[in-house]
Amino acid sequence: MLSDDQIQLWKEKGYCLAPNFFSQEEICAIRKEVERLKKEGRFNNVSTAGDGKTEDEKNVNLQLHSPGSLSPLIKALPYADKLVKSAEALVGGPNEIQTTQIFYKPGGNGSATNWHQDNAYFGALDVTMGTGIWIAVHDANEANGTMRIIPSSHQEMYEHNRDLQSNHHIRCFPDEEKAVTCDLPAGGVLFFNYGIAHCTGPNTTDQDRAGLALHVHHLDMPLGEGQIQNRLNNTESIKRILSGGDWGEELYGESQQGRFDICVRELI
Repeated sequence: MLSDDQIQLWKEKGYCLAPNFFSQEEICAIRKEVERLKKEGRFNNVSTAGDGKTEDEKNVNLQLHSPGSLSPLIKALPYADKLVKSAEALVGGPNEIQTTQIFYKPGGNGSATNWHQDNAYFGALDVTMGTGIWIAVHDANEANGTMRIIPSSHQEMYEHNRDLQSNHHIRCFPDEEKAVTCDLPAGGVLFFNYGIAHCTGPNTTDQDRAGLALHVHHLDMPLGEGQIQNRLNNTESIKRILSGGDWGEELYGESQQGRFDICVRELI
């Protein structure tokens, strides 16, 4: 659970760190699932050779969208009681899951993800009603390309352009003087406002590093015109209500309440 100080920092500066959010057993189970998905070849390399389309054969930036469809534990993860309560403390409720993704940087050639604001993708009209939740699957530090953020950058919307080092990303160019490097132990979590500018560096170590990211927003968060239709088309997202809903029962055929703890015990 988040403390009052952490919640206040998120509301004032747009982010907070929770270094010991998940127990060792919980993060071990998450890591097992991430490594299984990598071994099965589920990830895509989104790094390109500077033209935005040709896959980079040297540098690797692996990404997997919607991993919950491949893992009962990751499907149940957003419904974990402490995540539900933490998200509600930050953005209110009822709220819903917008995205779930895993980012994986292999040791030695894991490439960077350039500066961007997630709301440049999402188009929310009130960024204070949405939060990113970035979980350190392995110990994350500057050497292996952990998250970097610019505090209070949610108060400004930067111009974004196509990132030609990726097959689909966009990027911006904020002033990096106030950037903060978010070192986290495995199981630590970074919560950050939809408008916070952030990036990750390359993994220069010989050990792999991964992060599992969720995006959660208040059900009444106002969206731009183009995003409204996208939301109407994405019926799965609409049903993935975390607080004030049915715990995923309609969507998945069974309630996800308490399922994360069960999956952890099954994997450990």
